[in-house]
Amino acid sequence: MANTMMYEAVAAKLREFYEAHQRPIGPTEIGLALGFSYQQASARTSPMLKRLVAEGTAKRTPNGMYLPVLDANMSG
Repeated sequence: MANTMMYEAVAAKLREFYEAHQRPIGPTEIGLALGFSYQQASARTSPMLKRLVAEGTAKRTPNGMYLPVLDANMSG
């Protein structure tokens, strides 16, 4: 999976899972949903999640889970 496609897929899956479950999501859970093996799931998604945090579109919880930063205009 190309880097840009991977980034977009991780961002979309984070939003999708958060909207469905209303709880922080772990990198392993996202990686498994994207088709990676359990052994690779976290390693393949963590760099993209860290990039989302650096850009301000996600937040990391103290226990290593992630939440999307929701646009205030979306809550209409």
